[in-house]
Amino acid sequence: MSDDFTLDTQTDATVGITDTVKTNDNTPTFSGTSSNVEGDITITVGGAIYAVTPNVDDGTWRLDTEAVTSTDGTFNLTEDGDYTITADAEDVDGNAITQVSDDFTLDTQTDATVGITDTVKTNDNTPTFSGTSSNVEGDITITVGGAIYAVTPNVDDGTWTLDTEAATSTDGTFNLTEDGNYTITADADNNTKIYTATFYRKPLN
Repeated sequence: MSDDFTLDTQTDATVGITDTVKTNDNTPTFSGTSSNVEGDITITVGGAIYAVTPNVDDGTWRLDTEAVTSTDGTFNLTEDGDYTITADAEDVDGNAITQVSDDFTLDTQTDATVGITDTVKTNDNTPTFSGTSSNVEGDITITVGGAIYAVTPNVDDGTWTLDTEAATSTDGTFNLTEDGNYTITADADNNTKIYTATFYRKPLN
């Protein structure tokens, strides 16, 4: 009596890790991609191990280290410095992928600053805001009138301008139709401080 079988030591499963590069968040969210993975992806980072289930539709995965409980170890990212995140997985035949990894830096110290030019009072319901910045990495996140904007500071002097009539928000719908007090906030990715200013929308007459 005999039986044929196939030996399969090759895998077509893949896992990718979205490059984090640098963060000032000591409980960051990591994400990535995958294909042909059987079961969970094993993510190891910050001294902890997590079992992460990829999305059944597109294979993407996400790990919120603040919310998710590790299967082993205690997550610890309290010291500034360089860290590595790794991902392991298997295909349907039990073949392991070649481990993938990504290096990132935790930097909670910053000398980045953002300033907001004082508007005080306006009768314009689509005003232009402006301000200053220094040592900012990437865009400045401006939140005002129920909308969020990504504003790129001037590369020469760090000044920034937001024309709410012309700019497209990244989230929310800008609305300044009611008279009264409003708040505008500015935040930089590499800064833990959020800068705030208030202004008054006054009647036209």
